[in-house]
Parts: sequence; C-alpha cells; structure tokens
Amino acid sequence: MANSGCQDDARATEALFARNFAGYEFIVTPSGSCCHQVREHLTAIEQTPSVRAVRQNTYELVEFLHDVLDVRDFPWPSFRTRSACTSGARPCAIARGQDLRDRGTGVQQAARLLERVRGIEFVTPQRPDECCGFGGTFSVFEEPVSARMGQDKVNDHSQAGAEYIVSPDMSCMMHQQGCSRRLACPSSSSTSPRS
Repeated sequence: MANSGCQDDARATEALFARNFAGYEFIVTPSGSCCHQVREHLTAIEQTPSVRAVRQNTYELVEFLHDVLDVRDFPWPSFRTRSACTSGARPCAIARGQDLRDRGTGVQQAARLLERVRGIEFVTPQRPDECCGFGGTFSVFEEPVSARMGQDKVNDHSQAGAEYIVSPDMSCMMHQQGCSRRLACPSSSSTSPRS
C-alpha cells in the first residue's frame, strides 16, 4: 500500500510488521524492493527505538549473504548453463532504492556470488538496465505497459542466448516467468524464480 502512495493506510500493517520483527538481530527478505520499503519508508508509525532497529536490521537476501555472512566461496555446486543475470545490470528496484553493489569493484553482490558457481556462463542482453515492468501495483494499473515491458525484457534475454534468467528479486522473476510462458519462449520452463 505504501509504495502506491497510501502510506497512512499502511499504518496498521507497518505497526504489525514492526511488532512481529522487533528484537531480531537480522531480518532478511528475498526482495530488494521490500527491503527498501522497510529501510526507507516505514514511517507512517512512530519511530520508536524498536521501530528504528527493525528498519536498520532489515537486509535483502543476497546483500545478507555477501555483506553480513561474507560468503565468498561455493566449493560444492556446479551448474553448467548460460544465464542472464538481471542483478548484474543493476535491477531497477534495488538500484534506485539502495546501492547493493560491492563498493570495492562496482559489481553487484548477486553476480559476485554466482560467479563462484562452477559452470555458469553469463550472457549480456542488449539492454541490461531496462526494467522488466512489474513495479508492484504498476502492473495492475498499467497492465498493457507492464506486460509489454516484460515481454521486451524476456525477448532481450532470449536473443542473448540465456537459458536461465536470475535475479535477487522474486517479483521480477515471477513477472518475467509469466511473460516467458505467454510468449512460449524456448527457455520458458527455465525462467523460474531463482536467486
């Protein structure tokens, strides 16, 4: 609700969220946009020390693995495939809302983690920074525009030779999976939400 401009209407939801997660050292979400919402816009309720702690302790999943747990090696997995990593191109929700790039190299954490999996070959679409068009309620209120943006994104990945599309944001993956299936892309069964 809040990311659609209905912040006052989200007050009770924010209060419930803050109560449910109060006291946890880490709060981890598989969505950059949700993480950004909590960190930057959980402001309809009183900013008590407990609420501020919830906001400060919320992490996006890949950020948590990379920056907090300091995961740097995956000695066990092997996955031979050609993948387009939307996170390697600054996914829009994460890039706009929070800078989840590794400060040392300028490469995003998701790409850094995936590079450590043996067998993955990355391909780059022609328009890597283009949004997939989901955007939460945008996909409801502007459905034709959202669908066309998603189709364009999936086609761009497909033309680059991607067998899988990977991203740390589940909503982007669900949208692209749906677009891929409707377009009957050869790799539509492979365009499943993965992070």
